[in-house]
Amino acid sequence: MNPSCLSVQNLRFRYVRDDVLNDLAFDVRSGEILALLGPNASGKTTLLKNMAGLLHPSSGRVLMNGIDLTDRPHRERARAIAFVPQSEDTFLDFSAEQTVLMGRAPYVGTWGFESAEDRAKTREAMERTDTWILRERGLSELSGGERQRVILARALAQEAKLLLLDEPTSHLDVRYQKEILDLCASLNAERGLTVVMTLHDLNLAALYAHRLLLLKEGKVVRLGFPAETLTEETISEVFSVPMKVVKDEKSGLPSSFPIR
Repeated sequence: MNPSCLSVQNLRFRYVRDDVLNDLAFDVRSGEILALLGPNASGKTTLLKNMAGLLHPSSGRVLMNGIDLTDRPHRERARAIAFVPQSEDTFLDFSAEQTVLMGRAPYVGTWGFESAEDRAKTREAMERTDTWILRERGLSELSGGERQRVILARALAQEAKLLLLDEPTSHLDVRYQKEILDLCASLNAERGLTVVMTLHDLNLAALYAHRLLLLKEGKVVRLGFPAETLTEETISEVFSVPMKVVKDEKSGLPSSFPIR
């Protein structure tokens, strides 16, 4: 079993008076792909933002390699964790290349000038996400899917060891869904990149993630391997809809679909 790189300990979070996360406790294993699943408003995005250090827990803590995220300087945290939001709005119409180059901010020197290495890393990240061809186009000129791939490229240019993705397949057609998840899987296998992502598609989660964490109303319902986690009883409980699960004879991976 791989050691944990991120530990969520007795985490609670509330917006004003409403508890969104309730006493969550689990570890993210170094080098794994972990998918966070659950219905809308179950706390997936809020949890991911707490894991990125973008939100501070109301109580409890998030540790990375044994150190509380709130005790890490922002620059150091940015070198360790890259966060990709589901969507990103900006009032400034940066080009795609300028946007990806922002991922190099944690490495830029005192004078704030990008180096040749920063530009090389930017191009490499854009080529990996098939966005180099878009480099001169403004973000407002891009489709939702193209913009999503540019934001992912920015995270790759950041060269963090932990990649947090909020619905990375949203706005993407089937081809680009597969390409994005294949890219995450290859980066995980080749570089040992740890990936945590929120997903709505249970079947994609079962296909690409090593483990699944199912949330409902801000609480962990189940955490484990896809075959043991995506059962008809558990999915029906979490999503409040009758579900059918069929396991592939060769791989043992479950496929699920609602029952009419």
